[in-house]
Amino acid sequence: MVVALASPAQGQSLGFGLGLDNTKKTASSGGAPFVLATGLYSFRRLLPAFVGSPIRLRRASDNLQQDIGFSGDNFDLAAATTFCSATSCFVVTWYDQAPAAQNFTQVSAANQPPFLFACLNGIPCVSLSTTLSSMAAPSVGQTGVVTLNIVVNRTLGTGICVVPQVSNNSIKTRSGVAGLILAGSIGSITTSSAEAAWHSATGVINAAGSSFAVDGVKTAGSLTGSTTTAAPSMAAASTTTCLVAEMAFWQAYAMTDAEVTALNADQHAYWGF
Repeated sequence: MVVALASPAQGQSLGFGLGLDNTKKTASSGGAPFVLATGLYSFRRLLPAFVGSPIRLRRASDNLQQDIGFSGDNFDLAAATTFCSATSCFVVTWYDQAPAAQNFTQVSAANQPPFLFACLNGIPCVSLSTTLSSMAAPSVGQTGVVTLNIVVNRTLGTGICVVPQVSNNSIKTRSGVAGLILAGSIGSITTSSAEAAWHSATGVINAAGSSFAVDGVKTAGSLTGSTTTAAPSMAAASTTTCLVAEMAFWQAYAMTDAEVTALNADQHAYWGF
């Protein structure tokens, strides 16, 4: 059984123009519009033109499935609460809000990640709780240059959560110790971030211009990005739980420092951590 908290007063910070949309920007951002992401996944509306639903849920009581949409630009908590009343719900599909429709999907009921209410600031999230909880999207080509972004929290265990991964290009939690890793096909950048806490992490894999910023703290490095065509995926190691509230990736694009800073500030403001 799930209990939802009251919906917070969201909407003042919607991600528009902060690395998530190429049609709008804030008055303070200036400059040219940002490059549109290859894949966008969130419980808030990230593109003004997106008219679909953020997720498709399956409830355990009767295995009925239903798309849950938005209320304005925020997740429709009321609809999810009604659908999941007195039972547990699982995520069948996390819809891509970008035009490529790289939807993360898990058709096997036994492997579908749990849907959790009120993970932070009264907004739900996806729970990757074991290797059985995993999702994947259609394959994409790669150039070796990629930007990955995640709002994530490893709440239990010290195993690896990979969120997201496209071939060897990935953001992972560190095995056995606290922190996050940005990995390419050759090389990695490690950071020491607190456990059982939410983080905004943006990794840029771009040879000698690579960097990994966690909660606004940037670490530079040199990584060789994978050029293998692969299916974007997300999963967690056994006995480890990671919560995911928002995720995005940009193929063939290295986000600038200014864009990374703006995206970090936007995610912290909206999600309230």
